[in-house]
Amino acid sequence: MDVTLVVMAAGMGARFGGLKQLTPMGLSGETVAEFSVYDAIRAGFNRAVFVIKPEMQQAFGERVLARFSRHIRCDLVFQRTDDLPEGTGPLPPARGPKPLGTAHAVWSCRHAVREPFLVINADDFYGASAFREARGFLLSHPDAGRPHPYCMAAYRLKDTVSEHGSVSRGVCEVDGEGNLRAVVERTRIERRDGAFYALEGEKKIPLAGDMPVSLNTWGFHPTVFGALEEALRAFMAQPAETLARAECYLPSVVERMLESGWAYVRALPAHDRWIGITYAEDLQPARQLIRRLVEDGKYPANLWGTEIHGMEDRSL
Repeated sequence: MDVTLVVMAAGMGARFGGLKQLTPMGLSGETVAEFSVYDAIRAGFNRAVFVIKPEMQQAFGERVLARFSRHIRCDLVFQRTDDLPEGTGPLPPARGPKPLGTAHAVWSCRHAVREPFLVINADDFYGASAFREARGFLLSHPDAGRPHPYCMAAYRLKDTVSEHGSVSRGVCEVDGEGNLRAVVERTRIERRDGAFYALEGEKKIPLAGDMPVSLNTWGFHPTVFGALEEALRAFMAQPAETLARAECYLPSVVERMLESGWAYVRALPAHDRWIGITYAEDLQPARQLIRRLVEDGKYPANLWGTEIHGMEDRSL
């Protein structure tokens, strides 16, 4: 059975100050997403679908896809604000070009993806284990109906924050059997004096550094598109003043799927170090960490200059 990698690359990059999706990170100019594609190929994925804004098509094709498209089948999907469930919309003009969020990004793939797939962000470095574990789960848990078997890669909160500002994370509750029980999207998580807080207005909500969080590494079967459409219809039914600034987040949709019994989600512990570039100040430390991985033999200095071996030959 085929398994596809879906890479969400349409974000605006406002906090970073540019298009992180096209920023060179590796020793040979590789972007963060290229390391994810490399690890996905080694884990056995045979297709990559990139969700981008239409205006990014030429630059993304020339500066990213051209580097590795001979190694894996690649397709582009456009996330457009006028692509909405039938009978909904339009969005209020005050919203501008801001994307509708991660749930909408995945729903945009509904016509392009007909097989199990793993969703990731284009600007996060996940490490090899997330791809290996997610593919193994999806292949060993075929979708036989409700509750649909989905999965996620779970990272520790303390390993996923930036030193330079707040981050958004899906804060997770996992039961003793490794199943996700609840996930709450927190959009302003900070580390202060060694402690972690989610900020809601002036209120600080303490968080444990070891608690599992989602970095939008979700493994789905195509049945998820029905749940995403239902969530988008509810999202679009909000007042115009809310729609002008709100986003429809994947963790929020997953939370509703768990509550309704639509799906169960296995939380797969991630064993590799996460590297992120939320802010411009994160860039140089991230490059140094990737350089260290290359020096340690975890990745070649040029990802696409040699034959790519499977995990059984080049395990991290």
